Formats: sequence, C-alpha cells, structure tokens
Amino acid sequence: MPRYLNSRAVVDALTVTTGPLLLPDGTAAAPVAANVNSVQTGLFFGGAADPSIYATTAGTAFLRMTSDQLNLRSVGLFGWTSGAAGSSMDTILARDAANTLALRNANANQTMRFGTMNAAYSQISAVSELHTLAAAATSDTTITIPANSLVVGVTLRVTTTITGCTTLDVGVAGATTRYGTGIALTSGTTNVSPGTTNPTIYSAATAIRFTAVGGGASFTAGVIRVTVHYISLSAPTS
Repeated sequence: MPRYLNSRAVVDALTVTTGPLLLPDGTAAAPVAANVNSVQTGLFFGGAADPSIYATTAGTAFLRMTSDQLNLRSVGLFGWTSGAAGSSMDTILARDAANTLALRNANANQTMRFGTMNAAYSQISAVSELHTLAAAATSDTTITIPANSLVVGVTLRVTTTITGCTTLDVGVAGATTRYGTGIALTSGTTNVSPGTTNPTIYSAATAIRFTAVGGGASFTAGVIRVTVHYISLSAPTS
C-alpha cells in the first residue's frame, strides 16, 4: 500500500516533510522533472527494469546514473574552466572514439601534465599553428619547439593548396627534411613524421621550417596546419 507524504505549498515551493516524493518514470522527450522554459530538459527514471536516473536536454538523454556507474552519451564532455561555472571550458575530457579517451582544450595547444606535490612534472604537449606560407624559398612558423624539450614528431595538413614548387620539405633550420620530404601540395594532404633522427632534444627554441622544392622553388600561396608533439620536464620548486 502506498505511503502518502505530508507537504505544504509556499509561494510556488513544495516542501516535503515526511516520506518520499513518488514520481512516474518519464522519458527523454517528457522528463518527469522538467525546466519550466524547456519541458524536454530535466530528469527522468528508467523504471523497474532499469533502476537508473537520466538527465536530458532538449529531448535527448545525455547522462545516466546507476548505483555503480555514471555514463555520458558518446558526444558528452567533462569540462573545466578557470572562470565561473557555466563559462567557456578550457580543459576537456572526452570520448573521441570507441575505446579512446582524450584530454584536450579549447585552443591550439594541448598539454597533459604528470606532477608531484612539490611541482616537479613531466609534460606531454602538442602545439599547433595554421601557417600561411611566406612568398619565399623557406617559411618558418611563429610557434617554436620549446627549449630543452624532447620532440617526438611533427604532423601537418595542407589546408590550402600550395603553389610555386612541386613538393614540400618539413624540418628545422640546418635539418630541413627532418620531419618530411617530397610532401604533396594539394589541399587535404597530411604527413605524420617521427623524424629521421627522433626523438630529438632541442637546446633552444626552434621554429619549424617549410622548404619549397622543384618548380620555381619559392612558395607563392598555400596554408598548412602544423603540430609539434613534444615532452618537457620541470624541476621541483621546493
């Protein structure tokens, strides 16, 4: 036999004094506890065969909580921000694909840090730049490989077709093919290179250098998105 609760209404508020508040299961499209301005946003229950609590936004369930699990749907993200709650996320933990967990942020630079209590850390980073090639035989990036870092490799994508040469080399000053040679120029071309001598430690900040090869051997147009993947260390502060 159901047990009834004692309650009182005060200026549109419901105060439960004893007993549970019993609600029907609801659905993603019709949550049992909904937002007054968006009736498809709220909470609902899975029912006797599925003892779960769901959260839904605009009719789509994005979170499920059971006695021992907390699940997000495939596009769900856990996000952190340096600002107030609700402001733009700057660090994101995401499911990028099946069996793939990714830590990323809202800009072109990605970092994962493993630290000690006295601030010593090892850090895996990826820094990116959308680089418009200079009208010259070589073109250096604005981003640099940080001093004293260990470069694992350099990756790139041609986003605007390159003209003025027949192929492209990628490296650094003094080693212009370290991260790729004979790369095609058409938009959509990608290159993943660990380098011919990698891992390589750079003692000073170093730009990535693109070199035009063949044809006029001088860039006349083209844009490349380039990413440097590296490891760096920090000493303890105490």
